[in-house]
Amino acid sequence: MIAGGNAMMLLCLKFKSMKRTLFTLTLSLLIALTACTKKDAIKPVSPTPISSETTIIELNNREVYYNSGALAIDVTQDGRYDLVVGTQLVGDPLYQVDKLQFLVTSSFHTNLAVNRFEQSPVLNHADAITAHNMQPYEWYNASEIQLMQRSNFVNGDVRWDGLWLQRTRKYLPFQAVKADGVYTGWLELTTDYNRQSVIVHRAGIHKQPNTTIYAGL
Repeated sequence: MIAGGNAMMLLCLKFKSMKRTLFTLTLSLLIALTACTKKDAIKPVSPTPISSETTIIELNNREVYYNSGALAIDVTQDGRYDLVVGTQLVGDPLYQVDKLQFLVTSSFHTNLAVNRFEQSPVLNHADAITAHNMQPYEWYNASEIQLMQRSNFVNGDVRWDGLWLQRTRKYLPFQAVKADGVYTGWLELTTDYNRQSVIVHRAGIHKQPNTTIYAGL
């Protein structure tokens, strides 16, 4: 009877040992799976690559504000300025208001997409910019468009307005005109009325004429 009891005790101990081993293996497997899941969850997303057909001009987040001086940009890198980002202070004695305007001006050989209100579209990342008119906007050279405006009234009131008011990393379309056609491009801008400035991030222009480019790409 004692021998039989010892045998039963040994069997129980072996069974408990097997259960502990199985539990340890299961726990190890769960830890491994959890680690894999966490690793997958924090895997960084690769940024969208720039098209090899686009020439990028880094403008180093240049900030343009009143009295900072204008930023002239040679996008085509031919020694001539294509676009100018700047400000202009205009007094209106009739309505007794001073207007601080934030502007983009194009050269004679550079087109801006302009509507009847002298505005240019606010494009999102990957929006298409074509060599044709982008209704209701049409391409005009030697143009000046207003991004945003601060109006200071004689009674002390201040009002901000503009299609480009308070935009973050949006794209202004343009075309550079050359002998072999038009080269589509974009200018990446942020407008901030709290800082009373326009931040110019970078520009891009297609390497081939008469070809659609996609904003930011």
